[in-house]
Amino acid sequence: MANVISDTENVASAPSAIPIMRRGLVIAGILLIAANLRASITVVGPLLGEVRTDLDISSTT
Repeated sequence: MANVISDTENVASAPSAIPIMRRGLVIAGILLIAANLRASITVVGPLLGEVRTDLDISSTT
């Protein structure tokens, strides 16, 4: 009987680990996406002058 009770306790505690792991994976995914997008955003700054010149865009419009 003691084995049945301990097995039930182990099964009941297992699902609580899944949301914690899922939360960690979501945070890791967001950080990886942010790191991936950072390079494309930082490249735009130095090129703005050339883009503005090529498209004949002034600072006021």
